[in-house]
Amino acid sequence: CYDLASVVIPDGVISIGYWAFYYCENLTSITIPESVTFINYSAFYECDGLKSVIFENLNGWYVSKDIEAVSGKNLTLTSSSANATYITTTYRDYYWKRS
Repeated sequence: CYDLASVVIPDGVISIGYWAFYYCENLTSITIPESVTFINYSAFYECDGLKSVIFENLNGWYVSKDIEAVSGKNLTLTSSSANATYITTTYRDYYWKRS
């Protein structure tokens, strides 16, 4: 995915898989539709160029180290740049879920 710069996940997709965008170092932006309720850990591993992550539904997101967890650390997703930091660095090795 070396030349991949921007992605809009299609509506209807419900999850983003483990290492889905692994080493897509030129990826700068991604839009995640409301239909997505699960993002596997390390989905954006080594996506150092990612500067904008837009969630079409900001509410109800939490992270957990346990794939079976039904709750975890609640996230406040406010800006696309902060979201990018969360997903590539701060909570990179967590499961992201939306309740």
